[in-house]
Amino acid sequence: MALRFVALDLGNVLCDLDRQAFPRALALAAGVSFDDAVRAFDEDAWRELEVGALDAGGFRGAVLTRLGRPVPDDVFDEAWNLIPTARAGADALVARLALPHAIWSNTDPIHADHLARSLSCMASAVHLHLSHQARARKPTRSYYERGLAALGASAAEVLFVDDRPENRDGARALGIVVEAVETLAELERALRKHGVLRG
Repeated sequence: MALRFVALDLGNVLCDLDRQAFPRALALAAGVSFDDAVRAFDEDAWRELEVGALDAGGFRGAVLTRLGRPVPDDVFDEAWNLIPTARAGADALVARLALPHAIWSNTDPIHADHLARSLSCMASAVHLHLSHQARARKPTRSYYERGLAALGASAAEVLFVDDRPENRDGARALGIVVEAVETLAELERALRKHGVLRG
């Protein structure tokens, strides 16, 4: 069966991730040590944020309660948004796709809004399948089933590109075509391999 869509992850595919950037910036903003900022991070709240069970205000509150210091919302979000950085050349590469693309990502609403301002391929996607809106995360079966349903595609008609093996395994279990990439060069090679890249 011929491919009809390309589904792209964000982190380590279209953007770089620096998970230490947030506690560094939060420590500076709050006047605490880096270690204190690291300890303030609430992973449970972050997971809830990523599946829409907690809103941005609830996430900020959970972290700042553990930190014990106030930080304005805009300063907190600026620090949080230092984690993902759009990769130079990502938009240009996606623009060369011969097939429509979707974004399939475990992404919270703060990061999603931030990346939408720096990655035009999010606006040009036929569907944004983001975990906080889908209320499910990769690699759960329901996440992929909803993504396929939104595209109106069968599993074999979608090429899914992701950096994490557990996410690829979850997709592969449904019959989705998968490729592992961690750099734009690897992404270009994977797209060429499947004949879905122009130029």
